[in-house]
Amino acid sequence: MDIRGFVDYFETPNVIGGWASDGLRTPVKLQAFHNSVLVASGETSFYRNDTKGSHGFRLYLTDVVVERALAFREITVFAVTAEGNLVEIPLHPHVISKACFLVARMLIFELNPEELTKLAFAMPSMDGAGSKGSCANLRISSSQQDTGIPSGLSFIGVTPGHISADNSVIVGENGYLFIWQGSNDLAAQYAEDRQGSALRRIVEGWIKKVEDRHMELRRRNIRFVQMIIPEKSSIVGEFFPRPIPPETPLLSVLDQELRAGTLGGIYLRSLNHMRADPERTSMFRHMDSHLSPFGAWSIFRKLLAIVGAPTERSVIFDVCQVQVPDLGSKFPDLPLCEYVFHPRSNDFQDFEVCLKRVEYESPPDGGHVGIRSVWTNPSAPVALRVVAFANSFFERAASPANLSWWAARWFREFHFVWSPFVSYDYIDRIAPDVVVCQTIERFLPMVPRT
Repeated sequence: MDIRGFVDYFETPNVIGGWASDGLRTPVKLQAFHNSVLVASGETSFYRNDTKGSHGFRLYLTDVVVERALAFREITVFAVTAEGNLVEIPLHPHVISKACFLVARMLIFELNPEELTKLAFAMPSMDGAGSKGSCANLRISSSQQDTGIPSGLSFIGVTPGHISADNSVIVGENGYLFIWQGSNDLAAQYAEDRQGSALRRIVEGWIKKVEDRHMELRRRNIRFVQMIIPEKSSIVGEFFPRPIPPETPLLSVLDQELRAGTLGGIYLRSLNHMRADPERTSMFRHMDSHLSPFGAWSIFRKLLAIVGAPTERSVIFDVCQVQVPDLGSKFPDLPLCEYVFHPRSNDFQDFEVCLKRVEYESPPDGGHVGIRSVWTNPSAPVALRVVAFANSFFERAASPANLSWWAARWFREFHFVWSPFVSYDYIDRIAPDVVVCQTIERFLPMVPRT
């Protein structure tokens, strides 16, 4: 007798469910075992639209933590034939993936290295085309190898090259997720003609904009820093699953002209700086579009050097947290998480004694542009008032992956304004010592008004 089916869902604390059918209308009897011990019996009993029949089942497991048992492949479900033979009903890969995610999120600091390795190997291949090709594999960088977390651990089991349903994210090698198209069509930007007239107009527009900003701020006796943060795919392009140039042609030309011209002294050369760092592969989070805490610190140190501030503080990134990444949300059927290494909190206690957020406002429409946060910090080591017109790479200082987190601790007064534009009225009212304007590579096709 040919019996087909799947265990395709579970509920905490102890329920598994799915469907089974022998091609007839009779109920299929089922047994569930936990490490070879019988923990539930039942039969198909309710109608499921996807099977067009009463082939659904629910089993209540005795003394079993269901997500952990599923993650470690300790549950086996069998259909019992009329002759008394057992036919295995397989676990759906989505069930295993979700269980692994939940176990990692809840128990990451309780599992020993052997259990973590077992959990990693439990992750199924989830390629939408059913390919059995190599899975993307998250690799912890060399600077993080002493944390006790296996370097092969991965929470993603999708073949590199797989693209999200909305075409915004592509799966890379070594556990990386990259922006693919998205609202800025990054893929098209990498394919742009370096010699084209449209690109030339944008480059000239940016050069003029940076010159205007520099002139306006120099007239006010204010230091100016222009920052362009490259895409993850321009820093670790060897893990991108398709051939692309080292950076978008637009950034390549603009970066070259800003470095070579009279604006070189006020331009923070993020592209060269990040590529030259021995820990280049740790600059970005694997499954997020933003910097890692280490990457944010690396860029912030470069900013400190430009404004002539001390950078001697030694920072160690060995506090492991499990976080849900923004690019991972583009794969709703595959719950994803990743390890993110934060600095030790007590390394900055002397910088945080007097740290206080004194102002915060957000736009009425609930959007991002227009958010403003202000921190004062008499305990900060750098006696400067700094204003940053920036975006989510600075953010509201909730995490050391945000540049604002570092700026609020290092500068006596720091203002973050979420805006691609410069407000000279705001600058005249605040009278800062330094103004930072920050954008990112994929936003470059739109030259700001001010």
